[in-house]
Amino acid sequence: MFGNILNYILGLGAAIFLPIIMIIIGLIIKMKFKRAIVSGLTLGVAFTGMNVVLGFMFDTISPVASAFVEKTGIQLNIIDVGWSPMSAIAWAWPYALFMFPLQIGINLLMLVFKQTNILNVDLWNVWGKIFTATMVAAITGNIALGFIAAAVQVIVELKIGEATQKRTQEITGIPGVTCTHYMTLQCVIMEPVNKLLDYIPLFKLDGQLQMDWRLKYQELLR
Repeated sequence: MFGNILNYILGLGAAIFLPIIMIIIGLIIKMKFKRAIVSGLTLGVAFTGMNVVLGFMFDTISPVASAFVEKTGIQLNIIDVGWSPMSAIAWAWPYALFMFPLQIGINLLMLVFKQTNILNVDLWNVWGKIFTATMVAAITGNIALGFIAAAVQVIVELKIGEATQKRTQEITGIPGVTCTHYMTLQCVIMEPVNKLLDYIPLFKLDGQLQMDWRLKYQELLR
């Protein structure tokens, strides 16, 4: 019954699920009720707007990609199914619900022992850890190894959040926020490279050349 209730809430989408989590956390830390509601609704509106923009982009890019394949005759045998089917695979794992207490427990322990200053409230993307555990358990045949791999990912994401916090705050202008998604690992890799370029006289003299070089490097990294 608990699983059915949780799946129903998750099925509402991130624009509904994450605001609920944010409101609950806000009330737990004694935020005023009105402010907690406004904060949650603001997050929901932001997700909705982001999905509108992404939907517009995909609707525009898909015909172009199809025409490209048709004109060039390229035949590819691997399909990037995106996050939706991956999420479905993750939630189909019988032990998926145990990932919630694992992620929350590790985060709280690291906060208590001052091993991180990040509180990861992105419980929507807990499916990413579930998917990791599912794949590891399927390959090794050992469920415990799956949870160990997921635990490592939880810790890595917290450390990524620490490493990108300053830059995230500079970009968004919002104090005390960061991104704990594992995909931002490339940002951690790029940060020392960008700092290194600042010490190269050639790039310091020509700002446009410096920017062009960085863009080419980022494209190569991707």
